[in-house]
Amino acid sequence: MTLTWEKRYPVVVAALAAAIYYYADPHLQVPPPPRDLMAVVVSVSAIAIGFLATAKAILFTIQDRTVIKYFKDSARYTILVDYLMWAIYWSFLSAGLSTLALFFDLTKLNWWAIRVGMTVWVFLAVIATLSYFRVLRIFGLILRSQA
Repeated sequence: MTLTWEKRYPVVVAALAAAIYYYADPHLQVPPPPRDLMAVVVSVSAIAIGFLATAKAILFTIQDRTVIKYFKDSARYTILVDYLMWAIYWSFLSAGLSTLALFFDLTKLNWWAIRVGMTVWVFLAVIATLSYFRVLRIFGLILRSQA
């Protein structure tokens, strides 16, 4: 995977998923998700935020490892920290929008509000998930290099 694609694929795939949802919704008449799904997304996002913050703390404690020195020498360390921070930001936004959705009866909103809100929600859910996987993949490489 090239560095350019690694940096951009969460945004590209999330935008594609949101666009597919936005344009498919009028044809498929997708109902709004149940409140339970929004509560689950809040919980999963909170767990992911805790995991990512812990991973960041661990990253700062293993400064003397050869692989971390390599990351720093090749300027990829800053990129990894940025990936961690963006994954946390996207998780907070996903949890925030899902929490906001819990305050409304989505079946009683007009179709336009549901369509736009759900498109944004799909974008945030996908980008947060792909951001987690990007960080997990890199941490897997770090852990395997220590074995």
